[in-house]
Formats: sequence, C-alpha cells, structure tokens
Amino acid sequence: LVFSNAVTNRINVLDFERLSVSYPAEDHCMNEGVLSPDMNYMVDDLHFTSTSGMNLDLISGAIDPLRSSPGTYAIEMNTGTCLTNNKLTLTLKDFPRLSSPLPDTVLCGDEPLEIALNDQYASVQWSTGATTPWVELDEPTTVWYRVANSQGCGNADTFSIRQIAIKKLEYIVDKADCYRKGRITIGESYIENGRAPYS
Repeated sequence: LVFSNAVTNRINVLDFERLSVSYPAEDHCMNEGVLSPDMNYMVDDLHFTSTSGMNLDLISGAIDPLRSSPGTYAIEMNTGTCLTNNKLTLTLKDFPRLSSPLPDTVLCGDEPLEIALNDQYASVQWSTGATTPWVELDEPTTVWYRVANSQGCGNADTFSIRQIAIKKLEYIVDKADCYRKGRITIGESYIENGRAPYS
C-alpha cells in the first residue's frame, strides 16, 4: 500500500503599474524656480541621490537651481517599487546676470534720453520694441527690458522715467564746499517748475 501526499503551492503575481518619475524638462534655466519631480503615483520609500553641486532634497526630489551649480547631473532613485527608470539626467543652465541694473532716471525738458546696457547679451528686448543694446526714450514711462544668453536663458528688469522741466534758474551762492569739488549750496533761488531746497 503506497500513500502519496501532493502539496501544491500557488504564487499569485500581481500586475503592478511601474513607478514613473520625471522632471518637467531635461534642460532648465536656473532662475525659473524650484524643480519638483512628477510621479504617476506616490510611494513612501523613494529616495534621490546625485553628485555634489546640485541642491537636491533626498526625500522629495525637489531641486533648488539657484543654490546649485550649472552643469549636467545624473539623478538616481531607489525604492522597493518597480521603476520605469532608476536614473534621470538633468541639465541646469546658467542665466545672464544684470550686474548693473538700469536705475530710475529723468528726462530734462524735451531732450531725448539714450539708455544703454553695460554688458553684452545674445539678445535684448525692450518694451518699446527695440532689440538693440540701447534705446532712445522721449517721454515719461515705465520701461522693461529682457536679455538672454546663448543658452536661451533670460533675465529681466524694469525702471521708471519721469520728466522735469526747468525753465528758469536764478540763484545766489550761499557757500561753497572746498572739500567736495564743484559742490555749492544755493541760498536764494527761483526755479520754475521746481521745488526747494537745491544743492
């Protein structure tokens, strides 16, 4: 008499959707804000790593470009969940600095005013429509300008222009400052369209 015990083990294989992680763009200008990864669903054990030079949050994957250095980085992800890709490549592109932002200024009478940028850029756009490194202005207004470098990253700023009209100036010198060459203090004055004190 022969006895046989047959034990059958069944393994259920579940079809999980793989975790997909990506950033909005592979190339990112460093002044366009913090980068956060896009995921098709959330997991609790996802961790990010990268080489030095990138300000990367190891838990959320958020990148602060302004606290990073320009360059191309490999970002690795580790998790117990199946990933579509465990490594991403991201390039942080530098942006043009406005080393000498244009200050607010004035128009004297009806004389036009020419404003020029001190630094060189790949392209320039003024609110007047001009695309040259300089612009001529002849009326009070607020002007914006945008510059871009060869990588396509830009920067922008604004400045204001107001107009003054001095029609007549009469003054009596009250005192002169010998230590500050060319500076005088006006004691009595009559300036049309102006407001005292003057110096």
